[in-house]
Amino acid sequence: MNARSTCNTIAALVAVLVLGSVGDALAQRGGFVPGRHDILIDSFQLSRDQERAVKTILDDASKTAAPVREAILEARAGILAAIQAARPQEDIDAAAQAYAVQSTAMAEIEMRALAKIVQTLTPEQRTNQAAVLSTFRLMRGAFINKNWNEAPNPDKGY
Repeated sequence: MNARSTCNTIAALVAVLVLGSVGDALAQRGGFVPGRHDILIDSFQLSRDQERAVKTILDDASKTAAPVREAILEARAGILAAIQAARPQEDIDAAAQAYAVQSTAMAEIEMRALAKIVQTLTPEQRTNQAAVLSTFRLMRGAFINKNWNEAPNPDKGY
């Protein structure tokens, strides 16, 4: 790794840490908390064209995720209903399998969106390993809510 990529990596890690801790503090005080789009812009220093492309990618992925999001909620309810009704284990297993299928579908949508975002980056931006890694983590659960641009919450998932 050369000095420039080391500096980029360190800068991105610091940005992720600062954004995370500042975001938590601001959220507690009711201030501005950066959303996913803002974090991506800052992490990769996106151009205006890249910003628009990333927003379009995330908007499209969120629309694709809508029926999966609903199916995840239904699958969760199915698991709960099977447990509360003291259904046989095979019914609970079937409900859990239905949930797993939908969770897998959501993860696929998230990773496809990530791949498209990475394709919009310049070769130099792609070498920013810390930003790529944080974006990978940022995408987990990105579409579980209707608003993909909500501030990331590591406690939320599917």
